[in-house]
Amino acid sequence: TTGSSGGFLLAFTGCFDAGDFVAIASSGYPCYRNILSALGCKMATVPINEEFKLTANELKMEIARRKEAGETPLKGLILSSPSNPTGSMLNPEELKALCFLCEEEHIQFLSDEIYHGISYGTKEATALEFSSKALIINSFSKYYSMSGWRLGWMIVPENILDAINSLQQNMFINAPTISQTAALKCWDDDTIEELEQHVAKYRTSRQLILDQLKKFKELDPKNIAPADGG
Repeated sequence: TTGSSGGFLLAFTGCFDAGDFVAIASSGYPCYRNILSALGCKMATVPINEEFKLTANELKMEIARRKEAGETPLKGLILSSPSNPTGSMLNPEELKALCFLCEEEHIQFLSDEIYHGISYGTKEATALEFSSKALIINSFSKYYSMSGWRLGWMIVPENILDAINSLQQNMFINAPTISQTAALKCWDDDTIEELEQHVAKYRTSRQLILDQLKKFKELDPKNIAPADGG
């Protein structure tokens, strides 16, 4: 895809129609809301919990609230883990429960995994471990440090593959060829070694900021996101 942004546009147009309700976290990437709004979709903002996460528990409450109020059911959920902007990350059991709930409620789960590879102490889980119906969006922009090259990828459920292919051919044709060629070096041993050094620098910076934040007595520690990744 032409970056993850191209992936979002393909995923949203391939999975949803104008007027569909898509769940997003109350603290999330602003472009989700902007792109969905431009496509005529409607948002259901789900409050995050005290750990800065949207889990199956929070989604269940929104589903139950909508049913009780007679509101339109949710058609989809878009969520990143590690999260932008909080850095919170779902553990494998939380992600598994979310995948199962989405399948049970016929909610199309779009898993934004763009920050995979950048985590601090806990390994990221992918929705692919638990669901063949989740749509995965990822990019070379973050871990691989290729943000300006506009290159990403998607893993798409078979039932919407033809629609995504048709949209790609008409909206983007293909991701930039020069970027695809350059990205072939991403898996070389010396490249991975350098990228892991980047993550080590991020880890050091993260710890420095968290240590400094603790010195501000005005800040309630409960209001400081853990920054598990990203």
